[in-house]
Amino acid sequence: MTDLYPEPPHLSAFIAPGLDRSEALVAAWDVLTAAGCVFTGKFLVARGQEWFQYVSDVDREVIRHDGSPRDLLASRQVLRIEFRHRSMGIVVLGLSSAVEHGEPHPLEVAIHAGPFSLPDEMWSPSDRRAAKRVMGWMERLLLALTEPVQAQYGAIGIEAVFPTPVSLARAQRSVLWPSTWFWSSELGSRAESAEEDLLSSLRPGAVTRSREGTLFRAWRPWAEPRVDEPGLGLVLAFLGRVVRAPR
Repeated sequence: MTDLYPEPPHLSAFIAPGLDRSEALVAAWDVLTAAGCVFTGKFLVARGQEWFQYVSDVDREVIRHDGSPRDLLASRQVLRIEFRHRSMGIVVLGLSSAVEHGEPHPLEVAIHAGPFSLPDEMWSPSDRRAAKRVMGWMERLLLALTEPVQAQYGAIGIEAVFPTPVSLARAQRSVLWPSTWFWSSELGSRAESAEEDLLSSLRPGAVTRSREGTLFRAWRPWAEPRVDEPGLGLVLAFLGRVVRAPR
């Protein structure tokens, strides 16, 4: 049975929405459509409506639906929605794993990792250009998602696991967590002093600031250092202190 995921390995953009599940998926659907993604007609849905931790835990099925996505999202527990992009291929919007019972699920947008399927030492010049293009597209998509889904933070990673607010607050970092991180302008303004201290400690070349918020890249295979472990630790500690778990 297919779960609508692109061919592995996956490059995923994750985001923790402030909206409820259905509203967040509809808002993200609109963002993907604006980014050039076309709905294929396929949904992965749960056969029941119970809370779950992992999608793989759920009794689920793939269905086709030609009507309004809002109608389906209101009546079924949608787990994943399949799109296609002219250059990125299959793009899947869905729910990522949660930690605590009843905790809202983060959103995940997954594509095939493309050049990131190979060690960067094996890249050709065209692979390197493709890696920049693919990662750039995912970063722009992550930024575009932030405001519509009312997210405090998000991340991008390859075969990564995204920590929910509960996981961040526990300060028990996992090697599976992503290495590219985003936090919103709203979160930065709420923790302005802590954010200023953080930014003064990070390498300027690893940080991009925009209207939507701040993007930190601890790992960029075309730049040094290979992985900015100290910077990554500071960012995760900051997020663990200032991100609020949904009530």
